Amino acid sequence: MRIRTATAEDAPTLWSIRTNAIRAGCRELYSSEQVAAWTAVTMPIEF
Repeated sequence: MRIRTATAEDAPTLWSIRTNAIRAGCRELYSSEQVAAWTAVTMPIEF
């Protein structure tokens, strides 16, 4: 595996990884409604 600094082009993929991690890791701690609301947010331009 090659490790490198992320670029602006990587942002959508990284946002997807973040969203999937929240959905997988938080489903035992939060209600499905809370997880859905948390992950329904679109990627901010600053990301």
